[in-house]
Amino acid sequence: MMDRRTLFVLALVGAVLGLGTWWFLTNMHEVTQQVRAPQGAAAQNNRWLAAGTLLQRTGLTVRYVEDATLAMPAAHDVLIVPVEDESVTVEVFNQQMNWLRLQGGTLILGVQGNEFVYRSLLRDAGITLSSSKQPTQDAPTLAGSVLPPGKVDRAQLQLKGLDYPLSLTRLPAKSLHVEHNAMVIGSDGPDGQTMIMQTRNSVFAFVASGQLFSNSLLNQEDHAELLWRLMYANGQPGTIWIVTGGRAPPWYVLLWRNLPGTLILSALALILLIVRSLPRFGPLAPEVQTVRRGLVEHLAASGRWLFRHDEANLIAACQASLRAALKRHQPRLALLPTPRLATMLARLSGKDEKDIALALSQGAGHDPRAFTQCIALLQSLTLMIENPAGPAYDHAD
Repeated sequence: MMDRRTLFVLALVGAVLGLGTWWFLTNMHEVTQQVRAPQGAAAQNNRWLAAGTLLQRTGLTVRYVEDATLAMPAAHDVLIVPVEDESVTVEVFNQQMNWLRLQGGTLILGVQGNEFVYRSLLRDAGITLSSSKQPTQDAPTLAGSVLPPGKVDRAQLQLKGLDYPLSLTRLPAKSLHVEHNAMVIGSDGPDGQTMIMQTRNSVFAFVASGQLFSNSLLNQEDHAELLWRLMYANGQPGTIWIVTGGRAPPWYVLLWRNLPGTLILSALALILLIVRSLPRFGPLAPEVQTVRRGLVEHLAASGRWLFRHDEANLIAACQASLRAALKRHQPRLALLPTPRLATMLARLSGKDEKDIALALSQGAGHDPRAFTQCIALLQSLTLMIENPAGPAYDHAD
């Protein structure tokens, strides 16, 4: 039999467990938390897969094409070009305009400001692009970061026939400015990023950033509802054509689009090549040597230059020194002409008469070895005249 102390402890433990169970059942409730799962291969290859899946679940027919040239919209179809499509040429643009004007449909165009073929459409609608408006620091990136509540730059889009505005996220894109236009059925302000216009049988939706409908941002704010409302802006839609933009145009297509510039550059290059090959007045300048000469080659070239410019001065100085010695010691020989003087000096020194005559008259030309022998011969003759009793220094040997 338990005593009073044991019964008191058991009663206290039971009371605590009962109160804890009551608090847990009254305060805990189910919480739904969004968990971002990694994108699959299909979503990575197609940034608009979530938009297409959403529209398919509402009963619409969706087709994906890599560029706008592959789309074949019919009456009441919807063509979505969320990003700039380089495959759109003037012919494709005219086909799209004929489809909208004659059969009627909806065109959702992402405007980045670089589409040369859609400029006329923007101009006719009275839309101009202004400088980009940056979002706040905590705004989402295109990679799909989570939007912190209360810190994102939002815009309110009022759509005609809708009782409440749609909340959109402002992205780092250019703003659309339009004057007062009766065709506007929805916009997020005079300088917003979304402009919806309606003509007699067509609807044009200009979005400054088509990333609103991408996989990463479709579930933010009211982007998905805006996409769904645009599908029915012109009545019951037919096929939804989404341009994924996954294929770049072939090189010959790009070449054809830039044909004028290509022809001008090719003609300029051909002219420069012909002018370079034509004969010029005078010799052609040598090709510029890009390899820097070594120090030894530089010293050798400097020595050759000094030799060619100073050899005549050195020969003349040696000849003048010999003439001065003759005037001091052999005045009669100094008065003789050069051929006769060469003969007399050859007899006195025993040297070759032709070498002496060459040294006294014109030197040895530009041959370094002959030049050295000529200088040595003149010096030996000068020493012989200055010191007739001593031996003559023969540097030529």
